[in-house]
Amino acid sequence: MNVDELLISLGYTSEESANIINYYSNAKLKESTLIENINNNFNILHKLGYKKEEIILIGNKFPQIFSFTSNGIKQKINYLISLGYSEKDIVRMIKKGPQILGLSFKNLEQKIRYLMNLGYSEKDIIRMTKNECSLYFYSEENINKKIEELINLGYNVKDIIKTTSKNPTLLTINMDNINRKIDLLMEIGYTKEQIIKITKHCPSIYNYKVDKIKEKIDKLEKLGYDRKSIIKMTTSLPSLFSYSLDNIENKIYSIMNLDYTKEEVIYMTEKLPSLFGLSMENIKEKIDFYDYIGFHEMVAINPLFLIQSINLSYARYNYLTSRGNKITVDNFKRLFDSNKDFEKLYGITRNDLIEMYNYEEYKEKKNDRTL
Repeated sequence: MNVDELLISLGYTSEESANIINYYSNAKLKESTLIENINNNFNILHKLGYKKEEIILIGNKFPQIFSFTSNGIKQKINYLISLGYSEKDIVRMIKKGPQILGLSFKNLEQKIRYLMNLGYSEKDIIRMTKNECSLYFYSEENINKKIEELINLGYNVKDIIKTTSKNPTLLTINMDNINRKIDLLMEIGYTKEQIIKITKHCPSIYNYKVDKIKEKIDKLEKLGYDRKSIIKMTTSLPSLFSYSLDNIENKIYSIMNLDYTKEEVIYMTEKLPSLFGLSMENIKEKIDFYDYIGFHEMVAINPLFLIQSINLSYARYNYLTSRGNKITVDNFKRLFDSNKDFEKLYGITRNDLIEMYNYEEYKEKKNDRTL
């Protein structure tokens, strides 16, 4: 069996086989060695968990893989594990960018040192590259240029390092696409400063289609939000763009079922967009407690009260009332003082409060009583 017959028997098309064979036409590699490597490497990739279709795709993207010995691939995988990647990470990385197997140990070490000199930690680099292994293929010159261009747009170095350490997307998007997306978002009504703020937290916005963003804004307007509020909300909570309209509507109507009007819920979510990210169980538990102590309407007036954990609200309420401090509309905000101010005023820390008045114990007893 020759190379062409072997590749076709493994699942490659005639055209794909021809492309791989053409890649090796000038290589000083014996056909018998190539056949052995193809068989061995197919087996290695299969043992790593790749499906047949995925192995075919890897071979098409990176035919050079069949020039490697099985020992060479095993050594590279072991080296990547020694850097801090899990075998699961490596499987995903090879699938996305099989070229990583072609990088020498020296090249990998140099890129890691370079990224550390920019300000990334080793932990950052592992997290970044397991999601965007293409960073290993970018030249230092290209990365330096991208950082310089981002600084010229309005980002600072600290922002870039912090943002890309969690989501390296910003370093991989073409600058023409970034500039074009900024212009289109400004046409919708965002300022450049707002766009920079949004993409610091969610750089993947640059990959979103503007038509989809416009469609989401139009639908939010139909729900009752005005354009100015939507821009403010999405600047504060960029992930709102990724929420489906069904989820947004369901959250609005679920909160309405807790005895609020639609206008009140619109106002609450305008002031606190992160409500869309909280579970209804979390929201209901807090509102039920404020209902119990007689302050249902205060949540609609200042939804920011919903940020504080129910554990702390419960502990503070019980601490104050047990000492004769009646909670009224006028002093209700006292429950939400900063930890520093509360401790300074009453001489008790947050942890001591929660330990003294344990909400979880109260909830268990409450549940037992209702059984």
